[in-house]
Parts: sequence; C-alpha cells; structure tokens
Amino acid sequence: MLKAFRITQYRIVLTAIEPIFMPEYSGSTLRGGFGHAFRKIVCTKGLTKCQDCMLKGVCPYSYVFETSPPDTATQLSSYKDIPRPFILDPLDTHGNYRTGESLNFRLILIGRGIDYLPYFLVSLRELGELGIGKGRGRFQLSEVVADSGTNSGEIIYSSETELVRNLDNSLVFDDICKEIDSWAEYKITVDFLTPTRITYQGSLSDELPFHVFIQRLMGRGLSVILWYIFED
Repeated sequence: MLKAFRITQYRIVLTAIEPIFMPEYSGSTLRGGFGHAFRKIVCTKGLTKCQDCMLKGVCPYSYVFETSPPDTATQLSSYKDIPRPFILDPLDTHGNYRTGESLNFRLILIGRGIDYLPYFLVSLRELGELGIGKGRGRFQLSEVVADSGTNSGEIIYSSETELVRNLDNSLVFDDICKEIDSWAEYKITVDFLTPTRITYQGSLSDELPFHVFIQRLMGRGLSVILWYIFED
C-alpha cells in the first residue's frame, strides 16, 4: 500500500514589483493570500463553506483547502479533517522586500495534490496581481524549479516564456527509504522557527514533552499517509 505514496517539492521564486511588507514569519500571510487567490480563480458558487456546495467532490479548492474524507471512505471514517495536500515553506523570513528583491519559498505537494500544480501556479500569479501584506505590494511569479526527484534543478516555469513544463519529479515511498538508508547518523534535531500551537488533554500546552510532540507528529503523519494511499 505504501508504494502508492507520492511527494514532490518545488522552489518558488517571487520578485517584488512594489515594496512588500509582511510579518517576520511570512508563512501564514503567504498561505492566507494564496488561498484567497485560489478560491477567487476556481470557485463558481461563492458559498461560505465548501461542505454546502454540490461541487465539493470535484472542486480543486475544496480538495486543496478543505480536504476531508468522502462520504464513502472507510479507512478514515473517524476523521472529520484531513491534513492538506500541500506545504508552503518560506525560505527567507525577513518580512520586508524592496522592489526587485526576491522572495523564495518551497512548495511541497503530496499525493493527488501533485496533479494540481497548474492551479497553484495560476493562483500565485493572481496573488501577485492582487498584492500581499500591508499595503498589498504586488509581485511577479518569476521562476519555479524542481527541487526533488531525477529532474531536480530543472526549470518548471519561467516568467520569460510563461510555459509550464510537465516534468515528473515526484518521490515514491521506495525513494524515501533509500534516502533514509543513506543517512550517516540517525539523529534528528527539531528547531521551531515559527510560533507553535499544540493542545494536550483538551488544553493548550505551555511546554512540549517528547511524548506529546511525537504523538502529534505520528498522528498527523499517519493520517496523511492513509489518506493519500486510500483516497482513490
């Protein structure tokens, strides 16, 4: 079953057309703006909640941002909410960008989310026109580079041509296992770069004991793997 698991990542380069002012930790601002642009492009009904829409089973926005098991799901019937099939990982977090300066981040897509890459790119272009941060500074989607797989380093999209190349740079479960086997040491250090909110026994946790952290990590990881294996 695990052989069906796929993951891929891209390096996204945005270039400020105007000064952009964002918080030091820009991930949530970028994700919120991106979600607004995505919905603006694909939503045809304009409803407040996707669960009330008759098109939720086929709508890209519903799948990407309000991901939930279908009514017929058996493997995840107890889950009301599923981790989203994407991760936005800011590679620079200084917040303010001058005209002409680049903002770089990593886009990670999981499972069927990989097939929606064109929607992600069109949404980023739309967000560039709408603007982001305080004052709505505009930007250009300059470049998208494959950051995984055999095609790592290849340009997927460039603003010079405005064409998207269809390259398969996904990693499957066996690829991930081989990467782990190549590690010289099995020691992991976790650094929290942004504010973290974790609940334990129904309350917010001021501290983060190892067992709480690993339970949350394993629970989230398991739900991701199960969903993207059995979703089809």
